[in-house]
Amino acid sequence: MRQKRGTPGHKALLNTLIDARIGSGLTQVELAEKLKVRQSYVSNYETGERRLDVVEFILVCGAIGLDPAGVVEQVAAVVTDSPPKVIKAKAGTAKAQAAKSRKGPRRRRA
Repeated sequence: MRQKRGTPGHKALLNTLIDARIGSGLTQVELAEKLKVRQSYVSNYETGERRLDVVEFILVCGAIGLDPAGVVEQVAAVVTDSPPKVIKAKAGTAKAQAAKSRKGPRRRRA
């Protein structure tokens, strides 16, 4: 399930990364230089405009001096305390129609 920006877990991750960057005395520009990326890359993931994949996350943690596993444990604690809401299919969508249908979803023919 894809989580939206602004979920408690995503906010916890961003806050942890931002606090660690500031705590280590790095500006966004300095961190970007360490990562060999543009400053906008750092800004975009810190504001939630961009998500980090696992490899990028590990590189960011290393540049800041964080243990990635420790960050994951912190975020996991937040996520398990506040599970995401189940998103229902909108009426009129294929999934909603298939859920109402006895036959189930349509299958494409090859």
